[in-house]
This record gives sequence, structure tokens and C-alpha cells, in this order.
Amino acid sequence: NKLKAEDPDKVVDIESQDETIGYEFTTAQIREFRKVFSAFDKDGNNSIGTEELGPVLRALGYSPSESDIQKVLSRFDSDLSGDLSFEEYLALMAVWVEE
Repeated sequence: NKLKAEDPDKVVDIESQDETIGYEFTTAQIREFRKVFSAFDKDGNNSIGTEELGPVLRALGYSPSESDIQKVLSRFDSDLSGDLSFEEYLALMAVWVEE
């Protein structure tokens, strides 16, 4: 998925590792998600690790256990890096938006 902010009407199809998620984001939504992502990316490495993912999930209204955090990470960490990149985070947001 290529994210380009120059077209305000651009939508992005989000896919997770195991399924296509039927949701598209506008560029404005992506900008907002980027702000939130950056706020939770405490170490500034452009990814959200397990220590940062817990607060993200709590901000979305969940009370995740360590096991829940690992399950979310294994579902959305499509490159198996152990962290969520911004695109992987968007896949998580697509599921959250649909709920």
C-alpha cells in the first residue's frame, strides 16, 4: 500500500496479514492516524512495539492482557518484525473503525 497525502480524495485499501479488511481511509483520516501513531511511538523508531501497543489498545477502549497484546501483534505484524509499522497500524485501525 502506497500512502500519498497530496490527493485529499485519495483512499487507501487496508489489508492485514490474513484477510482483506473492507475499509478505505481518506487522506485526512490517514493524517489523523499518523498523529496518533506518532504520539504512541514513544521511542521515535516509526513503529509501535509491544510496550507501546498496550496504551494504544487502552486508548481504543480495551483492557488488554499481555496475551491479548501478543495476539494483536501477531495478527497485524505482517512483516514479522515484532512491531507495528504505520501501515500495519492502519490495518488495526480499519478493524477498530468497523467495530
